[in-house]
This record gives sequence, structure tokens and C-alpha cells, in this order.
Amino acid sequence: MFTPDVRVAGFDARQWQLVFDAFRGPGSNGATGPSGGVVAVTSGNHLRKLVSTLSGRIDPASEPWPVPLAELAERHQARWAAELGFGALDELMERFAERVEQKDDMLTQSLLLVAVLRELEQEGAIRLHPTPASEWPVPRENLVLSVLDAICPRGRALALAVFEGGDLSTCLVARRGERGFDALVGPGELRATIGFLSGDFRRDYRYLQDAIEQKVAPLSLGCYAEYATLRRLAAAEGPGAWAAAVAARDVVLSPAPAAVAVPLGLDLGRAAFQGLRALAERAGVSGLFAGVGQRIGRIEGLSAVERDVADWLGFDPLKLLSRLLSR
Repeated sequence: MFTPDVRVAGFDARQWQLVFDAFRGPGSNGATGPSGGVVAVTSGNHLRKLVSTLSGRIDPASEPWPVPLAELAERHQARWAAELGFGALDELMERFAERVEQKDDMLTQSLLLVAVLRELEQEGAIRLHPTPASEWPVPRENLVLSVLDAICPRGRALALAVFEGGDLSTCLVARRGERGFDALVGPGELRATIGFLSGDFRRDYRYLQDAIEQKVAPLSLGCYAEYATLRRLAAAEGPGAWAAAVAARDVVLSPAPAAVAVPLGLDLGRAAFQGLRALAERAGVSGLFAGVGQRIGRIEGLSAVERDVADWLGFDPLKLLSRLLSR
């Protein structure tokens, strides 16, 4: 997905971190709820080593074993836990090394590594909590490339911009070349071209968009929002949150290819239907409302569309995006 010589420019440490912080859901930072992980190395029912990603080594003699991984994670206030059979990591690397080829890019290597991890999990050499590797949303490589072609063709760019108090806090612009994304550009490369901002991102995004197209590449998809809005959306549950934010211009998408606009429309329609149905149930006329739903084309089928898309892709794209960004 990224070229070997990908260029990263225009970021300081805070700007880079803000890109990912904007999408962290509740409990995904150390201040609230569990964080980090704990890894147990075992031989049969014997605990040989225990390591926390935050506090380091833990005396295995002080730990009861065997215990469920959920209990192990809770005891050490960790978000995740893993049990590795003795030698499992060596086996993982050996199998991976046997199958990887020099021509494989990062995407191919990542999918291959996950495939080997799933094999070892199926053999009982590795256990993971809370999400087993068998449940990880892993798409097929040709499907990933097809989705990328629909969202960001070669020679164009994707952009995410985060504003705070009317000022541009950070942005991430990814340019796609012939062999993958070959440039990641931050605000430091664009500020001189942007000029002075008015303090309203709904107007100012146009200046940023012009700067990106001058300095980087024509845009295929741009997403612009305030930091607080992105944080709220990261914590939102249920349908319609993103679509409603776009409709209210709390989030501006410009340009927005059909591959993005159509799912947002379905999401907003599903949210509106669920709200109307809840209102009808409180009014005691849910039966009449169900009949109307059938006459206008069975709006409830929108949830089936979502399931069909997930089945066709082999993963839920919204869950995948949430998990990637929360890491």
C-alpha cells in the first residue's frame, strides 16, 4: 500500500498524534479505562513468563494459572491479553519467512502475517482476547485495491484535516502513486500556501483544498471537521451519526466520491427510519408505521444492505476503520 521510498513531511510530533487522537473512542487512552496489554508465555499449563506492555515483567509465581484471558486482562487493567505457547513467536516468524517474497509490498506482507497468525491460533499455539485472530476483519488483497481505486485512483490524494477553534490543528494528505501511496504530507508543507484563515472551517477548507491540489495532487476525497466533532463521532453508537454530521456540515466532505457518498446516504436513511419507528412505538401506532414502511419499498431492508456489503467484502468496513484508528 505504501511505496518503499514513501515521503513523510510537514509534521511535528503533536500534529502527527492529533490525527489519530481525533478518532480515539472512549477508553482508548490511558486516562480512562483499561490500556495496553498483557502477554503470557506458557508451556502446557505452566506459566513461564508474564509481561505487561506498560509496566514490564511480572513475576509469574505471583499469578494464578491457568485462568481465562479475560480475567488476566481485568486483573492487570489491560485492554487485551495474549497467551503464547513456548516457541510460538519463532514458529510465526519461520512460517512467515518461508512464504513472503521480495516483491511483496506492505499490504501483501500484512495479510500474509495475519494468515499465519490465524493458523497458529487454530492449532492452539496462540490465544487472543478480546478478539481472536479468526474474527479480525481481513479483506482480500484484490478487494482492497479495488476499493482504493474507487476512493483514490492513482495520481490523486486523500486528505483529513482537523480544526480547533477555527485554526488548522493538523492534516494528513496521502498521495497515491503508481506503486502505492508515495507521500504523507502534513500542515507544515501547506501553511504558506493556505494564507490567513477566517476562523470558520466550513469556509476555510476551500483554501486548504486549493493548497493541497497545488502542492501535492488533485484530491479524490477530503474530510474536514473540528477536533471535538471527530471525538464525538468516534464515541457514537448506532447508525446515522456520521451521515447526520455531514448533513449538518459539522463534517465537510469535499470532494466525495460515490463510494463514500452512497454508504452515508444509506446510513442516514436507516437512522431516520429507526427514529420514526421508535416514535411510532411510543405513540402506539407501530403497526401502521410498519405498513407504510412496506409501501415505500421496505426501508428496513437498509440493514440487510449493510449485512450484504459486509458479507461481500468479507469484513465490516466501519468496524475495520474504527479498530485501525483506535490503535
